[in-house]
Amino acid sequence: TSKEVTIRGAGAVGALPVTASWSTKIGPDANGTSQIVGTAELSERTINEFNLGLAPEMISGTGSGEFSIDLSRGQTPTLTVSSDLVGLRMSIPSIGWRKSADRSASLDLDIALEQPARVRSLSFNAPGLTAEGDIRLNPTGGMDRFDLSGVKIGNWFTGTAELAGRGAGNTPSVEVTSGRLDLRNLPEMSGAGQGGSNRTPIVANLDRVVVSDTLTLTNFGGSFLAGGGMHGEFRGRVNGGGAISGSLTPSRGRSAIQIVSTDAGSVLRSAELL
Repeated sequence: TSKEVTIRGAGAVGALPVTASWSTKIGPDANGTSQIVGTAELSERTINEFNLGLAPEMISGTGSGEFSIDLSRGQTPTLTVSSDLVGLRMSIPSIGWRKSADRSASLDLDIALEQPARVRSLSFNAPGLTAEGDIRLNPTGGMDRFDLSGVKIGNWFTGTAELAGRGAGNTPSVEVTSGRLDLRNLPEMSGAGQGGSNRTPIVANLDRVVVSDTLTLTNFGGSFLAGGGMHGEFRGRVNGGGAISGSLTPSRGRSAIQIVSTDAGSVLRSAELL
């Protein structure tokens, strides 16, 4: 038109197929801004093309996402992406979560196209897993840090966490900074990560860990390895009272807990066993 120029077509970003249109105003309405909108493939090729550093078992299959890039003279370009993730099989074996290709979910990203790019906000909502946060990427590619301001996993965890990248092909390490964990509902942690670097290191600082209907650990802290079950050591207070320490090991697809204390009387009273 006499007020706008638009160019449409199919193309590729590296090996990634895209269909997009670019438009900008011209004449008296021109203000130095333009916009690219389109659709792009979401797949393992997307991970490889942008060197996101995700472990191979996390995503397979092919889906699509809608994107928009806002360009303004003298300002950092911004990219927004949204997708229902249909067609993608997704898995995080270390927490027992999976999404089949035919299940829908929602992913919304707001990205500043700096060097390196910065994910200013991420919102993910799928059956059994929701998360919100922001991501910093390494200059050489891959995730540096993922700050989760809110995450919910099934009916067994709600809280906040920080994930740190450990290089291509490895799951990120996890630091849980607050929240509530319910061991009664913990799923089987089968799958990848039976040993080696692909086990997920977890440092946990939790407000409450529910062990049974009558037993809760408060002021909980621990260090664990996830993958092929949960292994690690922890400390806390029984129902807010007696101090304990202990260990967590896998047992028949669940978790076995061993507990010790230097003040057994206080622990038994806190557990209402005395």
